[in-house]
Amino acid sequence: MGNRIEGNDSSPGNAIIGGVYYKDSNAIRIWINDEGVCHIRVLKRINFKALTDVLEKGITESRRYNKTDRTEIRFYISKSLYNEMSRNSKEVVEFCQNCMNIQFELILIER
Repeated sequence: MGNRIEGNDSSPGNAIIGGVYYKDSNAIRIWINDEGVCHIRVLKRINFKALTDVLEKGITESRRYNKTDRTEIRFYISKSLYNEMSRNSKEVVEFCQNCMNIQFELILIER
């Protein structure tokens, strides 16, 4: 993933890896690769507000680092966590997939 360079964002758990945004918490990981593709990995159950916050941050950071006009999000979540998500949370994910001007890929992981 490259070298971790601390200090580009004052929030704990944030760093820049090889010039690319990265955030790690016990529930969510967000990273932007060198092409500006945002990867969001949900590790634990999160509430609706946390989901909308992470999607907003991922889209914003992806657009900031993207070398093209295309925004691409890859959202990784285990099938069991996805099945536990509220209907509202699933609707937000579906909205991102179908209605926003981004390429949104939902990736369900077997555990």
